[in-house]
Amino acid sequence: MVLCQRHTELRSRFGFAGIVSAPGWKRGAAGVLASAPAYPVDLVLRLSATLFEKLPNRSGLRRIGLHLHQVCRTAAILAGARREAGSWRALLKFFGPRLPVLLYHDIGPPTPLAENPSLTICPIIFERHLRCLRRLGYTSISASQWLAWIELGTPLPDKPILLTFDDGCASLVKNALPVLERYGFSATIFVITRLSSWVGLPLMTMDEIKRWFARGFEIGGHTRTHPKLTTLEPIALHEEARGCRTDLIEAGISPVSFAYPKGLYDKEVRSAVESSLAIAFTTEEGLNDLRTDPLLMRRTMVRPGDTLFDVVLRAHFGWSPMYELRSYLSIRSRIRSFGQRIRHFYH
Repeated sequence: MVLCQRHTELRSRFGFAGIVSAPGWKRGAAGVLASAPAYPVDLVLRLSATLFEKLPNRSGLRRIGLHLHQVCRTAAILAGARREAGSWRALLKFFGPRLPVLLYHDIGPPTPLAENPSLTICPIIFERHLRCLRRLGYTSISASQWLAWIELGTPLPDKPILLTFDDGCASLVKNALPVLERYGFSATIFVITRLSSWVGLPLMTMDEIKRWFARGFEIGGHTRTHPKLTTLEPIALHEEARGCRTDLIEAGISPVSFAYPKGLYDKEVRSAVESSLAIAFTTEEGLNDLRTDPLLMRRTMVRPGDTLFDVVLRAHFGWSPMYELRSYLSIRSRIRSFGQRIRHFYH
């Protein structure tokens, strides 16, 4: 624990980092072990060591002694770390937290020009999301702040959340960014640098991007033309991955983050992004912690049909079990309806 406090970049290599990413019941069990009185733990350690040393190799009691020894040894290590940190909560915070990342695209009224309506969230609904997150105590951070915590141990708020927007739709200028400011949230916007529109939606101009960057919104790369990076030749791949960063730097913006278009990546794509940027985001769902690969950060996409409860679940778990259940039931309903039409046709 002392070594980790002096060299925070080493935290991910220690077993304590695994406690944070473990299921709730395991974290609870670890907390109980860390609070166990020292004397009984030491006594059981001695007895289990005796059983392990003196009993035959294949003895059931020897195996029990080994398990007891491992449990008590873990308890002693956890208790020592807890004492050094000051409390179990402080220890978890030092090796935590677990970061949810919400993904949005377009914020605005539905438009017939949009080729993918599932990317558009109504502004009124979006504001409700922010109001709900604020009431639940979430504080927004940037991708840079997450990196600073990973590498330097820079403190984070108690309930951090990262809000991201892919593509850099022009609608954000009117319908999202001012609302974020009003509710005290920041965001990271991943922009396409060489297109004026995408899937029928107009994109922010470079002047607009520069203006919102100056107001404290982090800008990240999302390629120059939004291709499927996994299908590109190496030269074209590096042109898209590095080129968008070059475009932003020439505009006076220093990006550190990247979002893979459509969440698609492979080993070559990851390597191309890593050569110029420090952190990148996928569309794989889940929470992020100390052991998450910074170049494969997880995100959960907020959808037009989401309820506030879905948003709460996405913020808490990194995905929405309710959305998955609705999708499953919808697919079953469609299959059942199709089967009925087939039977009707043949009868």
